[in-house]
Amino acid sequence: MSRLSNTNKAALTLIAILTLCLFGILISRLIVTMFSPRPSQVGTDHGAITPCPDSPNCVVSITEMTRRPDQQLLPFVYQDDMETAQANLLAVLEAMPQITVISASPTYIHAESQSWLFGFVDDTEFYFDSDEKFIHVRAASRLGYYDGEANRKRVEAIRHAFSTSQP
Repeated sequence: MSRLSNTNKAALTLIAILTLCLFGILISRLIVTMFSPRPSQVGTDHGAITPCPDSPNCVVSITEMTRRPDQQLLPFVYQDDMETAQANLLAVLEAMPQITVISASPTYIHAESQSWLFGFVDDTEFYFDSDEKFIHVRAASRLGYYDGEANRKRVEAIRHAFSTSQP
């Protein structure tokens, strides 16, 4: 029986560890997918975005939709007509990695974003208020309690890209 050199043993050990890590990530992604179906409360309810749950992994631009100050953020403001603003926002969303537009109507957009490693899915909703020329936004994680402000950071990145797309 041939003996493996220390270098070969180390290489085999490294391969085994990497294989186990990859397997663990794949199993984690499968579990996340199984336990995070699209929520039924996504969408507008009588012309308004649904409220945030009482957890820090949700942000919303409508003050009445949350009791937590740390969940509040400002709505987007647009200058053009609503159709142009929606087209600009859709272009921004479609250009961003890991974001998929799920549905769009004349006054509403629903997008999902997925984390690259474990596949956690967050829902981001946009409601167009043509009277105020606001785009109200709600972003929430499907699983967990904390999100490390991932939803807030994503909304602010979208806001920045959208504001630079305006005339």
